[in-house]
Amino acid sequence: MPCSDALLEQAAAIKACHALSLADAWIAAAAQREGAVLVHKDPEFRALDQVAQEWLG
Repeated sequence: MPCSDALLEQAAAIKACHALSLADAWIAAAAQREGAVLVHKDPEFRALDQVAQEWLG
């Protein structure tokens, strides 16, 4: 996925509101922008209500 200003801004907004690493904020922003379901085992993502996700834990 190419880096864009919009993706950067979205990742920064997620990072500002949640205790995530920058990499995790970037992953969440990319999933949200693409309308993808974030499939994960990372408990930190569970606080993101704005991202469709499936918890594998």
